[in-house]
Amino acid sequence: MQVNPLHPLFAAEITGLDTSAPITAETIEAVERAMAEYAVCIIRDASLSDADHIRFSRAFGPLELPPGSRGRIAPELYDISNLDVKGEITPFDPNAKAQPIDFERFHTDSPFNTLPTKWSFLLGYIVPPEGADTIFADTRAAYDDLPQPMKDRIEGLVAEHDMFRALERTGVKFGD
Repeated sequence: MQVNPLHPLFAAEITGLDTSAPITAETIEAVERAMAEYAVCIIRDASLSDADHIRFSRAFGPLELPPGSRGRIAPELYDISNLDVKGEITPFDPNAKAQPIDFERFHTDSPFNTLPTKWSFLLGYIVPPEGADTIFADTRAAYDDLPQPMKDRIEGLVAEHDMFRALERTGVKFGD
């Protein structure tokens, strides 16, 4: 397994890791180190099998199961898609509680949980040939890169991400 930095501050690619093979303690340790250093890691040529994805994910701790644990693909996989069961694009519904379009501006996994999500393992089944980019940020790297006067100015401040307020801004209505 080799870890190749993709950016000077964060993000790396992991090559030579067979995610379909049994996971060893050494593999777990190497991936943990890479994630601690780079925050975002792309595993090149990872297995696209749902069973391999679930097994690999479980090697790093208990899974956060999707609401209701009745994912369209498997109970352990949270299906984020703008496609319905027939593969058609789901039309926007202003009365829906949440839908894929709600996450186009900003998204973080499970901000409502007391224990934050450790990592998210993403697997693209169907991706468009262009556009629809997923953009990542490492807030640790962003903070580290701030000039010291700004760090001094924000010392002691707390940021709060209100998922429900963010959804309301996209038109989602809560209540009743």
